[in-house]
Amino acid sequence: MHLREAGPAIIFKGIKMLVLTRAFDERIMIGGDIEIVIVEFKGFRADNRRVRIGIKASRSVSVHRKEIWEAIQREKAAKNAKDNA
Repeated sequence: MHLREAGPAIIFKGIKMLVLTRAFDERIMIGGDIEIVIVEFKGFRADNRRVRIGIKASRSVSVHRKEIWEAIQREKAAKNAKDNA
């Protein structure tokens, strides 16, 4: 892992971010209306560790895994390019 401290934040793979430590069933709030819950830990080997999280947000908030979000963005860009051609 590529972590280094930068004041109250961490630099991870070149991106400055807040990194929090949470245990099972502990929560993180984003604003007043998005709640992240640690639901489950899986795997003990370093190459097979997984954390399951729950996300509670209003239906108006779009929540996707990053790879799905990126695919959606590519589809939107392709559609816009086709519509503007």
